[in-house]
Amino acid sequence: MRFKLFIAAIILSAGLNLSADLRNYQAPLDNANWMMQGSVIQCQLEQDIPQYGTAVFSSSASRRPNMNFELQLRRFSPQRITEADLNSQPPAWKHGVSAQSLGNVTMFPSSTPINIQDQNAWQLLTELEQGMFPTFTYAASEPDQDTVSVAISAVNFQPIYDKFLNCVSNLLPYS
Repeated sequence: MRFKLFIAAIILSAGLNLSADLRNYQAPLDNANWMMQGSVIQCQLEQDIPQYGTAVFSSSASRRPNMNFELQLRRFSPQRITEADLNSQPPAWKHGVSAQSLGNVTMFPSSTPINIQDQNAWQLLTELEQGMFPTFTYAASEPDQDTVSVAISAVNFQPIYDKFLNCVSNLLPYS
């Protein structure tokens, strides 16, 4: 009987070791910096996500509707087309606020696997403006099969967002 329990314990612990891990990426709360570059031709707002990549919002002259979001990767580029869940997560200090699903996003095998345009990109900006953290969650490519979670931090967003909106409103109507 003890031998059977011993074997069962080994099998269960081996199964636990084979389970996928969760890898979380986001800018540290004490150092979540936003950078903006702007001209009358293009405005760009970006946040570095350490050990992962960069979240980039951009708007160009003469393009209507005029907003684009890209998640640019430094590593972990998907090897196949996959789906990511997009949720708006409340920060820890927003007690009583629930996460909200923003749907699914198709990820493509490239260094810029996520590209969201127009109204959906504006929705991400609205979530950040409200202090929420838009978060992409997806299964990593083989062999590890880990779940990857990438959050865009709303920390320090508001002051730079005002400048970004001013830049967008001053884009030329032609390129």
